[in-house]
Amino acid sequence: MLNEFTWIKNKDYTVVLKYIDSEIDYYTNVKICAIYLGKQYEIFNDNLLYLKNIIKNYIENIDNYIVDINSKIDIENIGLLQNKYYYCISQEIPLSKYSELILDDNQEWIGLKYSCFEAKKFSTWLYKRDNKINIKITPLFDNYFYEFSIIEYKKFVKNYRDIMDFEITELDLIHLYNFIDKTYI
Repeated sequence: MLNEFTWIKNKDYTVVLKYIDSEIDYYTNVKICAIYLGKQYEIFNDNLLYLKNIIKNYIENIDNYIVDINSKIDIENIGLLQNKYYYCISQEIPLSKYSELILDDNQEWIGLKYSCFEAKKFSTWLYKRDNKINIKITPLFDNYFYEFSIIEYKKFVKNYRDIMDFEITELDLIHLYNFIDKTYI
């Protein structure tokens, strides 16, 4: 039986947590889906313990984990930049070839620190802008390392569009955490 918990709901979108087991424990597989403009986007698919730890870290360290977007990051293109970053890695292209991929001291793209979840086809970003917490959902090309096709990748980039971007509050994170904590047997 499919169970569903509504995490966030407003007139434009709904974000739900779905699970099948009637008895839920930390190893129960859960999905988070965003429903927007009549389409459902699976943004998380893993066990409940992993989700609980992610959300707990955000709540307990909100000022360290949810940070202001770096002025060097083009937030409007963060998803496209992530896809370019993964493309370079998968095809062994030097990251220095693209000046828009700003790297940290470890030679990793600085945008990764805003990544909250990655699912098979979508990335979810969590960041602050103007002292407000934002979630952004973007498409993720899903064939970087298996059956890579440059034609499919170029088609993906050409048709690329962000899915959605919305504000949440710290209370929204606490609401999800409390549900997980209360539901666990």
